[in-house]
Amino acid sequence: MEETVIKCSVAGIKRKDGGHWVVDYYLNSPNQEEKYIFTKNYSRGTYGLVKGGISVQRLVRIKSPNKSVMKLVKSVALMVL
Repeated sequence: MEETVIKCSVAGIKRKDGGHWVVDYYLNSPNQEEKYIFTKNYSRGTYGLVKGGISVQRLVRIKSPNKSVMKLVKSVALMVL
């Protein structure tokens, strides 16, 4: 089984939508292109992971008891892999 290397990272931008905070997630490619992936409600754990950018390989291998982090991992894995 071959392992495919994806040279992209996931970054998040926090913004206020109505009365609550949400995070817009973007896929950043090596040639500096940003592609919008999805928006989810703000969670301190998930925003802390992606605010500076995290590689896709590192993100999909995270195991955490934090439910919001695992939902993010599952969503990114379904969208990208």
